Amino acid sequence: MRFSDWLEHQFKEHKLMRRVVLFWIMTILTLATYQVFFNGKAGLSAEFIALTGLLGVCFTFYQWVRNKDGD
Repeated sequence: MRFSDWLEHQFKEHKLMRRVVLFWIMTILTLATYQVFFNGKAGLSAEFIALTGLLGVCFTFYQWVRNKDGD
């Protein structure tokens, strides 16, 4: 299998780009939430709730798009 065929297979069959974007968004949200709440003024529970909620929204959007595509 040529590299271009393998890459096309990854993008079309395994939805590589969608998974890379999901990982990127989750990483950015985690780092941003950590930076906002790490100053010590907000409680740990607020950080946990914000992070869980934002990551839940990302994962729900991912599942919605996945179901829409018929995967």
